[in-house]
Amino acid sequence: MTTKKLQTETIAIAKLWSSLPAVTVEIACDPSMTVGVKLGLAVCEAYKTDAVLRGAVLTSADLTGADLTSAVLRGEKITRIFASASRLDGYTFYGVELEAGGWKINAGCRWFTEAQFRAHVAAEYPNTNKATETLAIISFLATRAAQVGAAPAKEIAA
Repeated sequence: MTTKKLQTETIAIAKLWSSLPAVTVEIACDPSMTVGVKLGLAVCEAYKTDAVLRGAVLTSADLTGADLTSAVLRGEKITRIFASASRLDGYTFYGVELEAGGWKINAGCRWFTEAQFRAHVAAEYPNTNKATETLAIISFLATRAAQVGAAPAKEIAA
């Protein structure tokens, strides 16, 4: 059995706004890992040190298996990420259980309940292959939420 040698890499987690400093952490990783996996490892390492990740650019970050218990995402404290799935275009969807109860979907800049995401798809790209694939992912996340006991998030009237 061959063991790949890990090397230390310094990863900067960029911020959306230039007024916020990037968070820089060191991770031990296989050099052949994808940028997304390395960014995911960096987020986990930064979280362990209580780094402030407000405004962090996490596009392509692979957070599969990340323990983000009590992390705050979009102003809501999360319990866990219970599932993730990606469309063929690489857009990743995360099912996130909330400490206050219920669950939401985080995908890119979107932070929606299941119903809100379905409405978004119907309004923005109905009757397309992208819609079909997205709705299948949303259905998968809803099924997984039920399997892990995460109730739907309460809808807030606009």
